[in-house]
Amino acid sequence: MPRPARPDDLYRVAVPYDPRLSPDGRTVAFTVKSPSRANDGYRESVWSAPTDGSAPARRLTLGSRVDNHARFSPDGSTLAFL
Repeated sequence: MPRPARPDDLYRVAVPYDPRLSPDGRTVAFTVKSPSRANDGYRESVWSAPTDGSAPARRLTLGSRVDNHARFSPDGSTLAFL
């Protein structure tokens, strides 16, 4: 039997959003938002993953505060974010 949810479980919730495909369609960059105990707020970091599922997602930024809005350059060689 699973245990009931507890308030601390909230700190393990991570929500991916704002997916962006690379121009060649082989990579997706997205932002992951998760609660931060230290800041009494949220952290956001930029992640990347191959669209074919051949490798796990990889965190690209630490996200100590807010790193988001990842966008690929037109030729796909560069990824910019705020």
